[in-house]
Amino acid sequence: MKRLQERELQSIAVQDTALADRYAALASQRDAILALIASSKPSQCESDMAGLRGGMRTTSMLRQQVRDIEVTLTTLAESREQLATDRDLAENEWRRWWRKETKYTRLAKLLRSEAHKRQAFVESGELEERQSWGP
Repeated sequence: MKRLQERELQSIAVQDTALADRYAALASQRDAILALIASSKPSQCESDMAGLRGGMRTTSMLRQQVRDIEVTLTTLAESREQLATDRDLAENEWRRWWRKETKYTRLAKLLRSEAHKRQAFVESGELEERQSWGP
């Protein structure tokens, strides 16, 4: 069970890394679009109405892309928060199984030690008995 929890923790770490990479890529894409919007001011567009309308449509489309990316970023952030919760639960389970394994390992070691002591006591008793019966 401890190994199973370790594998689950590794899986969560891989998923979190993938989500973090995707989040970073989308955030940089959003920042690039915002920079493009900031650089496309009406003074740089053509001064006729068709040029202004085209620039406004382009800006509106870019702003919609930014909103879509921000929705995706929010979803990714929520997924990462859920993974953090899952990681905490898996770590708690791993610790529980680690404590149980440690407890049973110590118990087994103690029982083996006691068995060796009993065996040594029995052997020393038999040796003393043989010596007392001897010539």
